[in-house]
Amino acid sequence: MVDDNDLVRNSLVRCCQVPGLEVVGTAESSGAAVEALGHVRPDVVLLDYRLGPELGIDVARELLARAPGLRVIIVSGVTSPEMAAEARRSGCSGCVEKTMATGRALPDLVRKAYAGELV
Repeated sequence: MVDDNDLVRNSLVRCCQVPGLEVVGTAESSGAAVEALGHVRPDVVLLDYRLGPELGIDVARELLARAPGLRVIIVSGVTSPEMAAEARRSGCSGCVEKTMATGRALPDLVRKAYAGELV
């Protein structure tokens, strides 16, 4: 989980604490995400679209270059078809809004990303 907001990051973690999923790490910035990738090898990364001054899509490109086969789902307060298309062009598996409904569906989205079904 990569999000610069502690409350959101912790909420995403709680949403994914279900049988069959394991949260292996969290990061609050792009630098922390890249550093964490040197210590853990997640299958799927949930990545905030805005990480302070950086765009998550740019961070996704770096993560994907360092870990081929990694699946990245961009999460954002507001999404658009253009944002989703940009995420896909960047190699991301999907792009979803941070809503309560997404929180309930998040484990299924992670499983689908892992299986390659979101591309």
